[in-house]
Amino acid sequence: MKNLQRFLFKGRAKHPAGWRDALRVALGLLIHLKSLLFIDATAPFIRLVEIYGLDINDKWLLYTIGTINLVGGTFIILGLQTRIMVLIQIPFILASLVFASIHTSGFYLSSEVLLSLVILLGCCFFFIEGSGKFSVDEYIRNNYKTWTPAPKNNPQGESAK
Repeated sequence: MKNLQRFLFKGRAKHPAGWRDALRVALGLLIHLKSLLFIDATAPFIRLVEIYGLDINDKWLLYTIGTINLVGGTFIILGLQTRIMVLIQIPFILASLVFASIHTSGFYLSSEVLLSLVILLGCCFFFIEGSGKFSVDEYIRNNYKTWTPAPKNNPQGESAK
């Protein structure tokens, strides 16, 4: 456990906080943009789902994916539970890469595929590095100490050894 904590928190001492926090906010904004574009372009997604034989009577899947991406983008912008949020975002981004590459023939990097790759690399980076110095996580970590229970009194009055 000690090695895992050392690996996860080593980035704080090595890298200046400003550029990493700016990248985190930019990643959150890109995820917001991507989810708004996804919600706006419902027809291609529904057409692809129907081609592969998945039955969607409602648009619940579309709006669920969009909502998860919007909430995840907001959490990433704020730096709140960043590692968990990027871990949740990665499957959606991989699915976006698959759906975007279906439309392209060969190895052609369309703007959709390129945007998805940039977001995927950013998510992988922040899964390793964490949220940064200017984040809600860091504020909570520094300003709110966890409550620990007081030690129980020994009924015999002896100190525990």
